[in-house]
Amino acid sequence: MKLTYYKGYSGGDFTLINNLSFCYQHDARLHPSQLPNTTTISLFNNDNSAVVSHVNQTTGIFLSIDEHNMTASLLQELADPDDTIYSVSQGNMEVLPSGNIVMGYGSVPTLKEFDQDGNVVLSVSWGEAEAVQSYRSYKAEWVGKPSSKPDVYACKSSNGTEVYMSWNGATEHRVWTVFGGVSNGSLSEVVSVNKTGFETKAVVTQSLGFVRVEASGREIENGVSNVVGVVEMC
Repeated sequence: MKLTYYKGYSGGDFTLINNLSFCYQHDARLHPSQLPNTTTISLFNNDNSAVVSHVNQTTGIFLSIDEHNMTASLLQELADPDDTIYSVSQGNMEVLPSGNIVMGYGSVPTLKEFDQDGNVVLSVSWGEAEAVQSYRSYKAEWVGKPSSKPDVYACKSSNGTEVYMSWNGATEHRVWTVFGGVSNGSLSEVVSVNKTGFETKAVVTQSLGFVRVEASGREIENGVSNVVGVVEMC
């Protein structure tokens, strides 16, 4: 199969039908065809460049190539109706095992996930367009098991002692156990609380001098913090 793409919205050797139009595209991928005797391709349609921009929004496209009739037909086009993006470079389009589609917008630091009907189910951004860029963005399962120890901060309060604990990068712990005592060598378990987010707070109805915390969860290693002294009033 010979398929030539020109940036002038031409299909090259193919006639574009069903309103198919794309330009400055990236990350073309072959997929199992939905129609007999055709080839299905996905691509990230920048439709913008450093020369021509902010005319057509960037989209994700599925198209069908019919070599017999020499046509290229639009199957589906993906865009967020509430967030028009103009990506002038880079970018990608990934089909997940679930059938959902993830798009990374290259010069615009944004990732979006669409369901198979084209609805946006996830949108993440991490900076200003072109000031921060991401060549490609992917979504996958990830497990964080830091080599560092958890962090803990404790201070005295009118009710006893407030303990704040976190473990940057850890994903598997579910429960925090607080150990405390009046001295470094006399720590015992005083309370257990469920993890509530990046930082979890526990209130101990005792006046403690020292604390350490322990994270509990699936295959937790190195989940015990250093012992820290309790500071004065929070």
